[in-house]
Amino acid sequence: MAQNLPRHAMPIVGREREIASTVEALHGSHLVTISGAGGIGKTRLAVEVAHVALSNGSGGDGWFVDLAPVSDPQIVPHAVAAAIGLELTPKQDPVEALVVALRNQRVLLVLDNCEHLLAPTSAFVRSIVAACPHVRVLATSREPLGVEGEFVYRLGTLDEEAAMELFSEYALQADPSFSPAGRNLPVLRDICKRCDGIALAIVLAAANIRVMPLGQLRARLDGRFRLLVAGSRTLMLPRHQTMQALIDWSYELLTENERRVFTRLGVFSGSFDKEAARAVVAGDDENGEALDAVVDALVVKSMLVSENERYRMLESIRQYAIEHLDAADQKRARAAHAAFFARRAAEAADTFGEGSEEAWLARHGFDLDNFRAALDWLRNDDLRSAASVAADLADFWEFNNLAGEGLRRSEVILAGLAFPDKLESLRLLLAVARLALSARIYHRSFETAERARKLAEASKDERALAEARRLSGRARYLLAIEPEKSLWDLHDALDVIRKYEKPFAIARALRDYASALAQKDSAEGRKLLLEALELAQSVGWPRLTAHVEINVAEREFRSGNVPSAVERAREVIGVLRRRRSPLQLGHALTNLAAYLSVNGEGDEAISVAREAATIGRAHDTQNYVALPVQSAALVLAARGEIATAARLLGYVDAFYDRYNMKRELTEKIVYERLLALLAQRLSEEEMERERATGRRLDDAEVSALAFVS
Repeated sequence: MAQNLPRHAMPIVGREREIASTVEALHGSHLVTISGAGGIGKTRLAVEVAHVALSNGSGGDGWFVDLAPVSDPQIVPHAVAAAIGLELTPKQDPVEALVVALRNQRVLLVLDNCEHLLAPTSAFVRSIVAACPHVRVLATSREPLGVEGEFVYRLGTLDEEAAMELFSEYALQADPSFSPAGRNLPVLRDICKRCDGIALAIVLAAANIRVMPLGQLRARLDGRFRLLVAGSRTLMLPRHQTMQALIDWSYELLTENERRVFTRLGVFSGSFDKEAARAVVAGDDENGEALDAVVDALVVKSMLVSENERYRMLESIRQYAIEHLDAADQKRARAAHAAFFARRAAEAADTFGEGSEEAWLARHGFDLDNFRAALDWLRNDDLRSAASVAADLADFWEFNNLAGEGLRRSEVILAGLAFPDKLESLRLLLAVARLALSARIYHRSFETAERARKLAEASKDERALAEARRLSGRARYLLAIEPEKSLWDLHDALDVIRKYEKPFAIARALRDYASALAQKDSAEGRKLLLEALELAQSVGWPRLTAHVEINVAEREFRSGNVPSAVERAREVIGVLRRRRSPLQLGHALTNLAAYLSVNGEGDEAISVAREAATIGRAHDTQNYVALPVQSAALVLAARGEIATAARLLGYVDAFYDRYNMKRELTEKIVYERLLALLAQRLSEEEMERERATGRRLDDAEVSALAFVS
C-alpha cells in the first residue's frame, strides 16, 4: 500500500463520531466533502479518516494533495499527478492520463483546501469519479464542490468536553506542569467557550499557557472579545470573527521581532526550512541562531507548524500574515524569496547526478511550490533571472515527473526573451530541448537543440556544444533522420562529456551513443551498453539504470538471447511500476510484449500488449499502441486466428505509413515472424485484402480484435 498521508504527533481529540460517520460515507460515495469554517479542523479530520479507511480492510493507496499553494487553476491535475508520482507530458490531457493511471486502482485521494479552486477541482473530481470505479475522493473545502453524488459532511465545532480536552493536550505540551483539574476547571471551561469550539482558536490560546497563567489568559481573552462584540452590530459573535479575534490576539502577543519574522514568512508557498527562512526574513546579515530561535518560538505559539525539520503555516494563518505585511516589505520579501530559490535551483543543477537519487530528491523535492512561486515572481520582475532559474530546474522537473510543466514554463519564458537566439538564451534552449526529449516531443527537441548548437558553436563553449549535439543526435536517432550524422554527433558528444562531466552524464551519453551504434554494429553497441549499465548502477540513480536496462534487454533480444531479454524486461518493469513512470513503463512493456510474442508466451504477451497500448493512448504516444498490436497479431497468428492477425498487421502498416517511419530491428523480428505465419495460410490476394481491411480499422475496433486472451 503506497501513500503520502501526513502523520500527526498529537492525537485527534473529540472527533470519534465524525471519523466513523465520514468513513462510513466513503463506503457509499465516490466523493465525500468535509465542509466548514476555516480553522475548524477539516484537514486534521480528513487525514485521520484516510488513515482509518485505508487500515480497516479496504486497502489501496492513499494520496494527500494540498491545494492551498496552488494559484493556477490549470495546475490542479498536475498537483495530483505530482503527489502520486505520475509523469505527465505536454502532449497529453492530464486528466485523461490520471484516469488511465487510476482506472483499475483502489485509491483514496485526499484533496485539501479546495475552496479557492472550486470550479477546476469540481471538474477534475467529476472526471475521475465517473471513470475510475475504485477511486474515492475525500475533499476539504469551506463549501461543497457541487459534484453530482457528492456526500457533504458539515463539520461542526467541538463540544465543551472535547474542546477542554484539546486545550489540555496542547497546554500540557507547552507547560508540563499545567493541570486542568480543581480550580482551573471552570476557568478552562470559560476559555473554551470563548473560543467557540474552533480547534485552531483553542490551539492558539493553549500555546500561550507557557507565558501566562490560566486566569490571566482568560482575562486577556475577555478583553479581546468585549472589544469585538462592542464593535459588532449583531448580538451573536460569528465564528469567522472568533477566528479573526484569536489570530489577532495571538499576533499581538508576539514580540515586535516575532511579528516581523511571522509576516515575512507568509510569502512562502508550501513548506520551507530554516536556511530559507533566514534568507527571506533578513538576508545573510542577521544572526542565524537568533532567527532560528524566533522560528522555534513561532512553532511553540502555534503560528507555525513543524514537520521533519521543515515549517509551514496553516492557510488561514498564512493569509493573515500576508495581509499584515505592507506592500514595500512584501516586495522585498518576495524578491528575497525568489533570489534564495534561484540559488537553490542552481544547487540542484550542480549536484544533479551526485550521491543517490533519493537523497537529491529529498533535498530538493519539497521545494516544488516555492520554485513555482519564485518563477512566477521572476517572470514578471526579472525575465533574465527567470530564464536562468528555468534552465537550472530542467533536471528537477524531469526527476519529479513534471517534464510537461517544466517545458511549458520554460517555453513561456523563452518566448518572452527579447533575444531568444542570443548567447544568454543558450542554457534555456538546452533545457527546453532536454525537457522536450523527456516528454517525447522529438521534433521540438531536435529543433531547439539545433538552435542551441549554433549558439554554442559561435561562443566556442565546448561543453554546451557537446550537450547540444547529444540532444540533437538523440532526437535525430529517435526520429530516424540521418542516422550516420546522429551517430557522429553522439560519438563526439560522448568524447567531450567524458572529459568534463560526472559519471551520471557519462553513463547517459554512453547509453545514447551505444543505442544508436547498435543499429549499425550490434556486438559493439551491446558491449558499450553493458559498460553504460555498469556505470549507471554505480551512480545510484535507479531511473538512469532503468533507461539503460531497457536498452540492454533490447540488445539481448536482437542478438537472439530472448529469455535473457524477457528476464531483464520483467525486472525493469517491476522497478518502473514502483516509480510510477508511465512513459518509461510504456516503452518497457512494448518491448516485453514483442519478446514474449516471439518466445511463445502468448497469454502474457497479450496482457502486456494491452497495458502498453493503454499507456500509449493516454500519453498520445502512438508507437506504444501500434507496436503492441503487432505483437498481439503474432500471438493470434500462432493460435491460428489468421484473418484477424492479418487485419491487425494492416492497422500497423497504416501507422508506419502515416508517420513515415521504418521498422527498427526489434519490430522487424516480430514482423517477419508474423509475415511468415500468415504466408503459410493466406494467398497473396487474401493477405492483401485482409491487410487493406485492417488499414481502415479504428482504435476501438483494433482493441476488440487484438487484446483478448
